[in-house]
Amino acid sequence: MCRTKNTILLFLLLTVSRIIQSQTLPCSPIGQNLIINPSFEQGYYAFTSDFGRGVNNGTHCNCATQGWILVAQIYPHVSPSCQIYPSDLSAQYGGPNTATSSNPNHPSNTSVATLAICNSPIPDHTSGTGFFLTVDPDACEGRAYWRQPLQVCPNTNYYFSVWVRNIGGLPAPTFHFEVDGEPVTTVKTYPDASWVQTSVLWNSGNVDGNATLELINDLPGCDANDVAIDDLFLGVCAAVDLSSEKLFRYCPGDPSVSFQLSGHAVGFITPQYQWQRLPMGGGAWVNLMGQTDTLLIINGPTPADAGLYRLVAAEQGNIESITCSVVSPSIRLDPYPTYHVVDTVQICVGQSYAGHTESGLYTDHYQTIMGCDSIRTLDLRVRGDIQIYVPNAFTPNDDGINDWIQPFLSDLNVDVYLWQVFDRWGNQVYETRNPSESWDGTFRGKPCAAGVYVYTFKMEIRDCQVGMLSGDLTLFR
Repeated sequence: MCRTKNTILLFLLLTVSRIIQSQTLPCSPIGQNLIINPSFEQGYYAFTSDFGRGVNNGTHCNCATQGWILVAQIYPHVSPSCQIYPSDLSAQYGGPNTATSSNPNHPSNTSVATLAICNSPIPDHTSGTGFFLTVDPDACEGRAYWRQPLQVCPNTNYYFSVWVRNIGGLPAPTFHFEVDGEPVTTVKTYPDASWVQTSVLWNSGNVDGNATLELINDLPGCDANDVAIDDLFLGVCAAVDLSSEKLFRYCPGDPSVSFQLSGHAVGFITPQYQWQRLPMGGGAWVNLMGQTDTLLIINGPTPADAGLYRLVAAEQGNIESITCSVVSPSIRLDPYPTYHVVDTVQICVGQSYAGHTESGLYTDHYQTIMGCDSIRTLDLRVRGDIQIYVPNAFTPNDDGINDWIQPFLSDLNVDVYLWQVFDRWGNQVYETRNPSESWDGTFRGKPCAAGVYVYTFKMEIRDCQVGMLSGDLTLFR
């Protein structure tokens, strides 16, 4: 690269073709950036060039070393020379039109250089410490500094922007951008060596689907004309403005509630619309079937209607393409909390609770502080009237009939349970504290002798009922 100390000027030679404006444009309604790796932070990823990567891969074209690009990061650095550019770049940098690896982290994409300039360090435009693309053109006409395929939709206004810096002195670099061979920018002059933005509105016309965006050199030569570029942008120049609130609160299921969500698109000639919803639990935005107007009415919203809503817009026929559409800010439908409280209460026979004296489920409705209907369910259980029956004989002979014995309770929900069985000498042969267990006529795994046995039984329902029984039972063999 050649350098001068003259005042640096930078010109953009731009040919008019379907260009709406040629000045720096404040296009505030802008869709997503369609350009991949626009700030070169991923090195050489996602673009190609008619020039080689680095000095050793230069195309020359009647010049000594010219015809190369370099993704660079330039910091202040104490050095005997004011500029240090690596002269021996790895072969993996590649020559003209080197293909981009599909892996953004592949060395062929990320092997960028740090350029040290001791007197006048050049920061990148994005952050001041990141990467940008430097270009040293050769003497051949029509070469593309930078090229990237992208997807565009027909009859759509796009906003194109790029930040440019003259780093070569005079003659100043001159170039234009093209989409599929047609220029999308007009003449622009840069009076100094600082980062300057140029932007333009471009209508895609009949361009549909795959297209190629290129930066074309219009001032071939071996002296100066060197340039740095950073932060490219190409996006739909349109927006969706909301004409309704962004937050709606409601009591779920109230038939008197009705919400009207509305918006309209700017930047499209014949806009097409689609409402979308994102559930409260997250996931993906989904189209609301049949909701293709600027107005969305939700009557009697339920909890299932809660979530985020947005209005998508595009030029007629392009609504299904995320690269050709724009979206509104989100509208939130947020239900007030309602409650279904279940209280379980136990009372004793003869007592009452909330006016109820019998076991059962009782439902009451009430309103929250926000006026939403809620439900309180009372699960009332009356305790203390348990009936007890103990058989007086059993035959544990494995015939499937009366092989075990236990007390039978009309309700097993008791707080204390103890059943003990003794032989005629007073030796305990069985005990359980589980009302579901029964005695099979054995003691320590061996069958007990036939005869009469004595039992004691105790049952307690706390604060309600205490039952104690004793008696005898006969074991037959």
